Amino acid sequence: MRKFFLMLSVMLIFTGAVHAEESDAEKTDEIEFPQWALDLRRAEIVGFGSMPFTTISVTFFYGVYKYFSGESNSFPNPFDKNTSYDKHEIFSILGLSFGISAVIALADFIIIKVKRWQDRDRLKKIQTNEIITVVPATEEEIRNFKQQMNIDDGGSSESDAEDETEGKQPSEEDDAGGGA
Repeated sequence: MRKFFLMLSVMLIFTGAVHAEESDAEKTDEIEFPQWALDLRRAEIVGFGSMPFTTISVTFFYGVYKYFSGESNSFPNPFDKNTSYDKHEIFSILGLSFGISAVIALADFIIIKVKRWQDRDRLKKIQTNEIITVVPATEEEIRNFKQQMNIDDGGSSESDAEDETEGKQPSEEDDAGGGA
């Protein structure tokens, strides 16, 4: 009987959590955040998301520095838990990691701002330009364009056929087998 009540209470807790998540999601969809808050959130995500990678990289390069300077006898493993770093070295590694992550977040923030400014300027130029009117080409302009581009449009008209026959000279086949 105890197991039944335990299972029932666990099920009620998890169904309540699922219900709470759905209602929270509906509420936050309706709220619009200002753009600066969204940009700040993105920078935070990029900064903290890059922390593991920068920490591993800084630890690796610090170990390489110690190895080549002669302070360490073996090539370091950044994943080794039994490193002989003292507190000062650990705080230096973490501080440098935080600094590099902050620079990465700042660079991303600046890149996004510049792209947004460029898009805004491009949109403003499009909106302020004069209205573009399309004027259909005349038959003469089309014919001149086709001549310039050496375009042969398979179905030639009667006037084109007359122009071709006027400039054509009789060939030997026409003379030899000319009539019945």
